[in-house]
Amino acid sequence: MKKRIILFAAFFCYFLGYSQMVVKLHDGTEVHNGDVFTFNTVDEESATLKFRVHNNSTDYISVKIECTSLENTDGEPFQFCYGGTCLYAVVEGRTLPMEPGGFPIAPGSHSGDGDHFWNLRTESTTGVFPMNYNFKFFMVDPLGNEYGDPINVTYRYAGALAVNDVNQQNIATIKNTVVKDVLHLESKINTTLQIVEISGKVVHTSKLIKGDNSVNLQNLTSGMYIVNIANAAGKMISNKIIKK
Repeated sequence: MKKRIILFAAFFCYFLGYSQMVVKLHDGTEVHNGDVFTFNTVDEESATLKFRVHNNSTDYISVKIECTSLENTDGEPFQFCYGGTCLYAVVEGRTLPMEPGGFPIAPGSHSGDGDHFWNLRTESTTGVFPMNYNFKFFMVDPLGNEYGDPINVTYRYAGALAVNDVNQQNIATIKNTVVKDVLHLESKINTTLQIVEISGKVVHTSKLIKGDNSVNLQNLTSGMYIVNIANAAGKMISNKIIKK
């Protein structure tokens, strides 16, 4: 009996030491602990965060995903799909799979093409944006115990703001929402500009001064981006732009 316990302990230490979980978006971007993915639409094509959980080790791993917390939302409607199972609302503490064991992933494989997060709610339960859905990816051992380094991510819906909404916020005016090389803005105060890919990756940050501002976006690839502008008090407005 003692020998069996020692053998199991040795196997378990090996299991912990060499199992590796990596989360990637469908475009190959690796997801890191603390990443925030911001959306300003509920359109399925644009607002669905598609991911895969990869096993980069030589052993099987089992992975679970937990909704750790919700901010300014009750979690409904929200589509959470992982390992072939989908939920259409989330609550704090809910996991997929719901059973103690995680979803098994073979060495060198991934969890599948159907895994995603998608918010369908446009109204905050508190009247305040953003709405944050916080999730944790983590591995579990054969007994259902968590081990290794988890990956915490936030799916954020910041609210759909049009150009007129930007003006009403009394922070800044975006003069051209279709951009060839230069984004032109008129800022009413000194503030901060952030440009974010639809995936949530920040690709540009800069300071805006009161008055006219020009931001060179020549190096960005063509596509849709989110412009976030925040004042010193942390109040943020957002708007979509198209980079040609």
